[in-house]
Parts: sequence; structure tokens; C-alpha cells
Amino acid sequence: MLFNYSELGPTRFEKLIIEICADLLGEGIQSFSTGKDRGQDAIFEGKANKYPSEREPWEGKIIIQAKYIEENNATSDRSFYNPKTESGIFNKELIKLEQYIEGYKISCTHYMLWSNRKKTPQNSENLKTAIAKKLRISSMEVGVLGISDLDRHLKNLPSIAREFGLLKDVIEPFSFDPNDLAEVICDIHKIFVETNIIKDREIPDFRRIKYQQKADKNLMTLDYAKCLEQYMPYIDFINEFLSDPFNERIKDNYNESLVELQPKIISYLSNGISFNKIFEDTFDIIKNKQNIQNLERRRKELIRTVLFYMFFNCDIGYK
Repeated sequence: MLFNYSELGPTRFEKLIIEICADLLGEGIQSFSTGKDRGQDAIFEGKANKYPSEREPWEGKIIIQAKYIEENNATSDRSFYNPKTESGIFNKELIKLEQYIEGYKISCTHYMLWSNRKKTPQNSENLKTAIAKKLRISSMEVGVLGISDLDRHLKNLPSIAREFGLLKDVIEPFSFDPNDLAEVICDIHKIFVETNIIKDREIPDFRRIKYQQKADKNLMTLDYAKCLEQYMPYIDFINEFLSDPFNERIKDNYNESLVELQPKIISYLSNGISFNKIFEDTFDIIKNKQNIQNLERRRKELIRTVLFYMFFNCDIGYK
């Protein structure tokens, strides 16, 4: 579990699901006030943005239901849904939903059930079958989503995770030994300041797409990612420099810096720390090194350029 949902409570969890669904389905989502939700918390009518995929999105009337469980790691089918009795938490929701649909002659084409519980193939299929039978739709038109799905979507929606207090910027101060990386930057510096690279030249689409995908995976906000795009024209320069056999010692220092830095970054990302925060902390640590401060020109720009190269080249962060 990447994020801790245990402190949200039912009302805030429902609001969280509405925000996620607004991204997956569209802004036309209609939520209902807290109370007797009749087995539904929101409805979306139309063509979804990207659920279950961008290539084949759902289209029609989608009912959305959010169920918050106090013990959010629970996987017990019997406590959540029991096909033999009506004692399970979701059994009662199914009864309400069926009564509502039959009483008001409501039809739906799809159904999404979100919960903060672990999902297994078996309990997912059991729920899909039960829901599909009640709604008289195919089980293929039912989505059962749990903790792993929540984590996956919120990794790409850091602003929503932060809004609900799920993204923490401070666990403990980020730190690492910057000596090897500082040496690399100092070695690159002379050639860097003498190299004339047109920063506003057009960026190839394949690079932009690769970068955007990696930024999404690493909890980097859209505005911050766009800000760092200015360093993309230097990718080939850094790559050629480090690939030169003459610079083997520098490449060794570069690789040595990753031995500590990459595992620490992954550790912080896995605790919900945004890459914005990690990038800025790494920058601050390096810029305070004495040999870096002795560089006269464009030292801050070069630090950001090298860190961006490391990120873009998938040497740091989620690949």
C-alpha cells in the first residue's frame, strides 16, 4: 500500500473516489449528498475519458459506489460480501441498489465499486458476478477496485493525493553523500559553459511523451514537469560526454553516485513523497558543496541539467 487511507473516514473516502472518477470518466460526474445513497454515490453519463482504457473507454450510464472499510487491509469475503447470507457489508448495498433500480425503473450500463480493501482475483470475480446479476448487465461492465487500484491512480494524481492529506512531503530530511555527483558536475562544468546549445529548439515527440509518462509515475506535478523541460535539449550533450571512453573515470563517479541515491529516492517515492520535493532537496544538497560553490558560471543551471538527465535517463526514480 503506497498511501494510508485509514484516517480518511467514509465521507472523505467517498469524496476522494469522486475526484478520481472525475479524472477517469469526466467532469460531468454527478455526486449525491451523504445519506441514503441507494447503493450509489455518483453517476456519470456519457463516454469515459480513459476507463477501463483510453482505447476502449466505457460509454453509457455508469453508477459509482464507494465503500470505506475501517480495516482497510481486510480481504475477507464473508465480512464484505457473502453470497450465502445477507450479513456482508456489500450485501446490504446490493439490496438497496436493486430496490432503487426496480422501483424507479432506472437502467445503467456499467458499475464501479471502489473500496479501501485488498483485492484478490477470486473476491473480485465473485463481486462482479453478483453485481452483474442484480443489474442485469455483463460482468465485463463491472469494475471492482481496491487498494492497488487506488495507489496506481493516485500516483498519477499527486494534487488530489495532497488535497486529501495522503501525500506527505516530510518523513525525515532527505540526505545522501553528494561527493561523487558533485565531482561529476565539476568535471562537466568547463565544457558545459563553453557549449552553445539552443535551448528553445523543438523537442522530439518521442522524448516529450517518454518524459511525461515518467513524470506521472514519479508523483511529479504537471507544472513542475513543464518547468524542467527546459533542460531536455542537453540530454544528448550529457549522454555523449559520459559515453566518451576518455571520461571513463567521470562515468564511474556518476555510477557510484547512483548506488546510494537511487534506492533512497525509491524509498521516499514509496512513502508518497513527490519527486518535486526530492529533486529540490537533492539540488540543495549538491549546491552547498564547496567545490560546486567555487564554480563561477551557470553552476545552478548545470546541477539541474545533470539531475534532469539522471531522471530522464531512468537512472533515478521509477522507470
